Amino acid sequence: TKRTTAMEWNDTSGFLALDTTFQPELPVTWNPIQHLCDQLPSRIPWIKSKNVSQQILADFRNSIEKASHDVLDAVVEYAGTSPELSLLIEPKYTIDTPSENISRILEKMLPSRQQLFAYHLSTMLVNAYAWAGGETHSPPCFPTSLSKLVCACSRIVGTQPITTHASVVLFNCKPKKAWSQILNGHDLDVLHSFTGDDDEKWFYQTTAIVELAATPAVSAIKHLCEGAIPLDPHDTAGKLNEIAAAINNMQKQLEHMQENCRPDVFYHRLRLFLSGWRDNDAVPDGIPYVGEVSQDSHVSGASAAQSTAIAILDAFLGVEYDSGHFLTRMRDFMPTKHRTMLQFVIEKSKDVRMQLSAHEQPMVTEAFQAVQSALHNFRTSHLSIVTRYIVNPSRLSKSPSSLAERGTGGTNLIAFLKSVRTSADLVTLSSNHK
Repeated sequence: TKRTTAMEWNDTSGFLALDTTFQPELPVTWNPIQHLCDQLPSRIPWIKSKNVSQQILADFRNSIEKASHDVLDAVVEYAGTSPELSLLIEPKYTIDTPSENISRILEKMLPSRQQLFAYHLSTMLVNAYAWAGGETHSPPCFPTSLSKLVCACSRIVGTQPITTHASVVLFNCKPKKAWSQILNGHDLDVLHSFTGDDDEKWFYQTTAIVELAATPAVSAIKHLCEGAIPLDPHDTAGKLNEIAAAINNMQKQLEHMQENCRPDVFYHRLRLFLSGWRDNDAVPDGIPYVGEVSQDSHVSGASAAQSTAIAILDAFLGVEYDSGHFLTRMRDFMPTKHRTMLQFVIEKSKDVRMQLSAHEQPMVTEAFQAVQSALHNFRTSHLSIVTRYIVNPSRLSKSPSSLAERGTGGTNLIAFLKSVRTSADLVTLSSNHK
């Protein structure tokens, strides 16, 4: 059973988990992995040189394996001081303690936000381990210590053992002042990056600001789904207009991406480190997590499709996807409490849409259509960003890539994004009145 301490929804910061009071520090026994994450831009071999020495690559990966082992030793040692927790460990051979038990120990050992931070750190290391030598020198597997640590941390949050939208954006961007005073990406600090490039940091900062811009929309949707039935037409139209205005602001914020994130830097330096080991020709067999028999070795990379806020917009409109659809699969990469909120909207918004359809109030219908139009325009801007940052560089690149014009999540980007946009365009209130 997956347990979770992922932060609840906040009407000011949305799903963004950190605030000005958060201190990005773990107990001193976690220094081995924290220091590694702090040093990634200067330590990752492929970032320093595209002609990677096999010895340097092996040394770097060994340092991650040893740091993970040291932290696991400290976790088991901590458990040994508690009569209750000591029952969960294998004191003679630390590495034999199951990751499920490590999760239970970490829940006692770390406060909730430190658990999120531990998840963030462990996923940075697992992606750095995977792509430290570029896409042509991927490892045959993740070592036991790293596998156990990242699987334990991800189990607490309720998501996957890989860098995700949550780990690299929601749990990686800290406001310099109160969230209500944040205006743009410059008002956020990025805790860790793979490349150290300002372009990478701006990519995370802008994505976080888009999440922040979505907050009024999700709050309005939550209000409508929690409200009394029958709905008041005037209140409903007002909330729908708030949703449309928020999506328009999301589009405006997304278009700031090009100000400080260069397409060639994103495509040739950052993109690989956000990629996964599913639907990726560089690792057709995936990358196994040694010792984690229940963990799939094929795992998708970080993707905007893992944004719960954007998924809630689709769900509210009544857009449905089958169980095998990419967007449905991406729900497994959302923290459990975020996924629970999405499911709440999926279920409750059906009654909302049926009420809207039954009343046939022009002001409500027009406001609903304004939400659709705003989401269409947002997705059109996203398509333009994808073309600029992935499609065009891939066509200009002299070095073939297994990712080419595919997303970090593994999709055929342009066709997929157009189909998602069309799905939302085709929904009508009458089609929801069943």
